[in-house]
Amino acid sequence: MAVIIPGAGGATREDAASGAKILGGSLRFDSASSHYLNRTPASAGSARTFTLSAWVKIGSDGSVYKQITFLGAGTGSQTNAGNDNIQLRGDGTALRLGVLGNGGVGGNYAQFTAYHRDPSGWQHVVFSIDTTQATQANRCRVYFNGIEETAYSANAFSLDYNFPYVNTTSAHVIGRCNEGGGPNHTDAYLTELHFIDGYAYDSSYFGFTDPLTNTWRPKKYTGEYGTNGFYLPFDDDNAKGTDRSGKGNNWTANNFTGTSTSPDVVPDSPSGISYSTVPTVGIGTTTGLTKPSNYATLNPLDYVNSTFSNGNLDTVVGTGSGSLAFGNFQMKSGKWYWEITPTSVSNPMIGVADGDTAIGTRTWQGANAWYYYVNGQKYNNSTGTAYGASFTTNDVIGVAYDADNGSLVFYKNGTSQGTAFTGLSGKGIIPALNNGASATSEPYTANFGQRPFKYTPPTGFLPLCTANLPRPTIVRPDKFVGIVTYTGNVSTRSITGLEFQPDFVWVKRRSTAAVHGLWDSVRGASKYLVSNNSDQEQTDATNGVQGFQANGFDLGATATWNGNNETYVAWAWKAGGQIGVGRSFMINNVGFATAGDAGMNTGTVAPTSASVNTKSGFSIVTYTGTGANATISHGLGVAPKMMIVKNRTTSGTSWAVYTQMTGAGNYLRLNSTIASTAGSTFWNSTAPTSSVFSVGTDSDVNANTQQHVAYLWSEVAGFSKIGSYTGNGSSDGPFVFLGFKPRWLMIKRSDSTESWLIFDTARETYNPTDDVLWANLSNAESANYTPQDFTSNGFKIRTSSTSTNASGGTYIFAAYAESPTQNLFGGQSSAR
Repeated sequence: MAVIIPGAGGATREDAASGAKILGGSLRFDSASSHYLNRTPASAGSARTFTLSAWVKIGSDGSVYKQITFLGAGTGSQTNAGNDNIQLRGDGTALRLGVLGNGGVGGNYAQFTAYHRDPSGWQHVVFSIDTTQATQANRCRVYFNGIEETAYSANAFSLDYNFPYVNTTSAHVIGRCNEGGGPNHTDAYLTELHFIDGYAYDSSYFGFTDPLTNTWRPKKYTGEYGTNGFYLPFDDDNAKGTDRSGKGNNWTANNFTGTSTSPDVVPDSPSGISYSTVPTVGIGTTTGLTKPSNYATLNPLDYVNSTFSNGNLDTVVGTGSGSLAFGNFQMKSGKWYWEITPTSVSNPMIGVADGDTAIGTRTWQGANAWYYYVNGQKYNNSTGTAYGASFTTNDVIGVAYDADNGSLVFYKNGTSQGTAFTGLSGKGIIPALNNGASATSEPYTANFGQRPFKYTPPTGFLPLCTANLPRPTIVRPDKFVGIVTYTGNVSTRSITGLEFQPDFVWVKRRSTAAVHGLWDSVRGASKYLVSNNSDQEQTDATNGVQGFQANGFDLGATATWNGNNETYVAWAWKAGGQIGVGRSFMINNVGFATAGDAGMNTGTVAPTSASVNTKSGFSIVTYTGTGANATISHGLGVAPKMMIVKNRTTSGTSWAVYTQMTGAGNYLRLNSTIASTAGSTFWNSTAPTSSVFSVGTDSDVNANTQQHVAYLWSEVAGFSKIGSYTGNGSSDGPFVFLGFKPRWLMIKRSDSTESWLIFDTARETYNPTDDVLWANLSNAESANYTPQDFTSNGFKIRTSSTSTNASGGTYIFAAYAESPTQNLFGGQSSAR
């Protein structure tokens, strides 16, 4: 069923709350099918000034990133020369935004530094070309999700350069280029493609930052198009190349074979319409099962020995035991349905796996995967038992997973085979494909709802798309966790840029070595601790953080945290609000006068002060130690997954760290590289509960009569995740599903000695994210260190370094969101 937005020139429905344009769908380009569009203009336009804007969701074969050509023009010869290309350029390991005049011959090309290889999210790109500009950097300007990319590996357009082919009467193509001995065909989804002849526009003409979600969203373009300009919304399967600009510059679609049951135009879109807001007008054929949203695909960041094509809906799972492919959509609640078709049969296995576990445990031999096998058996943990009918080539296997009660049912050609497994609730379930240790590779085609299902899903079961995910508890993560960077000036000043008044501020100098500084509103401004040493709390009334303000903090004239021309980063968290005079507690911005209020007296030791935010899962608690085993209230209402405790009174006491993954019988030290170490005297071998945390007799956490501070974090879906992963020792490292695009990430190897690494998107604005600071070291920031990609739904390790990816190594992490995978309107966080 095609998704059709009626009306030419963008006469489309807009979201009532934000004014964002709802994009009804996209055109799926399959490189294996040689999809492309072509057009030869009747007359020439501007060869110096033009703009191209498009939304794209990339494909990959899992090892080589194919070029994604938004527009190409030339003689058609299969050489570098004779072609102009505007594209995401594939170099084997990454995609980079690039513009090549005449194939780059003569130095007229631009290529940008950032890698773009997130296959799970949509991204918006704008190429603004004006070679008449006196400043070379202004001749080719590129915008990614509304932000101009300024880091080049090359930008060499000469003044008044005339593109020899673009906007001439040469043949033009979309989705194909001849560079490098091609043709090279695009594998991606494209939508909302504008070409503006004779004008160089920035991204604000095509999108805006939605203040309700703080995400980049499409808007209607209302300007001119020029002689050869065109607008392809890619919203109608019957009119793939129809120009909606009003200029009549239509395109011819080649090799597309879309049908009503397998359309080329699909509702996969950067827009989102939740089930509660499906429009009755404006999008002609949208139904509950074909609404615009970001749909699941197979995941070329999370696989073993598999290749991908057709917009990551087709895969060939390679030979040998342990070859696997997985979906990029995690299900922890709700009812979900999708269909898998084996297109050639040897030993196919179709099922689900726990995406929060190591990939090696998700095979048919592993405990964390549940499969339906070709002979009709079901498999978990090497055990096959009788289940249903056997299946063969082109049989459609429906998968219905009820995450609310943890039950899994398979269907063969629409007939239920009965309940295969139960007890799966609470796990991070993802779709999974296996080859059953076959000597023959297994090809599969997946449909997660972006195409009409072959068979009617069971009642209440939904397609796998972001619009069907639960609304996030926290729509604007930047209202609770924030990052600011600044340059010091050795003068008393205010550091602003946060969206809240912070309760916890952590500052680190980047440019040269200096200690970390940690302040909070419970202990009071001017009192600081240092994460990279075991010193006691210090008080400085003139230096460091002197106060907490509505959008930042006051900073003194200190060389350590405000040195002249030194660069800094400040990480900040909002708890319950700053403690006021005469109020001992602040719980979600409500003052409480005594420790007996708000359930803060449930432990054996009463906190001396606290600030708690149950919505974001963060609390700060101070208490006086007793030297005896004790429990202390934390106020979160759920058990924290990570705690960091420091003795404030005595030097020589370390920072003690608890995580749910390392367990209550062990501890880590924030100021040390030690591995997780057994020690019952830290947490009394007792995991925290929904109301209290336990401390033992160790002086780090409970010295008699001495003052301590505890920072506690619980997990909030779509906002924070505290977990672990297992390294594979490869530069193609593990993918960690978060359910959001990360803003801040801390990683520590827990089974061996390694430092605490901190990354964020304020210091490193593009992938790979590899500028590191260490919580346990005073070192200056190190660039190009242990790279990883931050994606729209998690992070992908891109190094074999033992710091983050030793083979078989166990790593714990804490991550906070830039934006949740599903935003307020059923859309999604953009790719990075």
